[in-house]
Amino acid sequence: VEIIGSRIGEPHVHGDLTVVGSWLPATRCAGDFWGVYPLGDHRVLIAIGDVTGHGVASATVTAGAAAACDVVVRRHGTALELTQLVTALDAAVRRVSGGQLSMTCFAAILDPEAREIRFVSCGHTSPYLCRLGDDAIELQALVGRGNPLGGGSPPAPKVQQKPLRAGDLLVWYTDGVIEAQDPAGEPFGDRRLQRMLRKLDRSKLTAAAVHTVIHAAVAAHRSTRPRADDETLVIAQWGTPA
Repeated sequence: VEIIGSRIGEPHVHGDLTVVGSWLPATRCAGDFWGVYPLGDHRVLIAIGDVTGHGVASATVTAGAAAACDVVVRRHGTALELTQLVTALDAAVRRVSGGQLSMTCFAAILDPEAREIRFVSCGHTSPYLCRLGDDAIELQALVGRGNPLGGGSPPAPKVQQKPLRAGDLLVWYTDGVIEAQDPAGEPFGDRRLQRMLRKLDRSKLTAAAVHTVIHAAVAAHRSTRPRADDETLVIAQWGTPA
């Protein structure tokens, strides 16, 4: 199990899957987390979460959620179902926060042998699937419906599925990325991110290259303005284009 707590890590390679991510906290006590969890049978779980607020309380909930994710993976292994994970994370957030905080979360199991990604979203920002088309890069939002974890309502997410093709890229992020403001107060914005993804260099469509481009663009946009929220960005790529 690899639980990511570092700011910018080295690529994580699991068979034909490469994952590159970064975590840049706004304060010393951060509320974001992301993790890569090999499940066996070539399947890999990727989870990303964002706890409301900042400070020690949020960081404590984040730590509790990451620990719960670790336990569930170790307990169920190859038999892990996303609904089991969501139930465990919801209970952990409720227990640690005492019902005072909530956490958005997006969890996905990438299955290269089945050529699919299965995912759930609990109030989290929608990741993107980037695919090389004949003339341009095709963009698909991975939209899921579910309530934030630890809140007043059951998360009740629906497990979704999308087919994967060799070379597909997946882009996860927390809202701190698209809400990053420039010195004049303008946010980076989801539309700007979409335009960037559609205009990626087709000859350099790798997880590391795409992470570098987006990371640099957000930093340049923010310029001298300090982070108002944690910024977590995760890029995964399965195989290489045919």
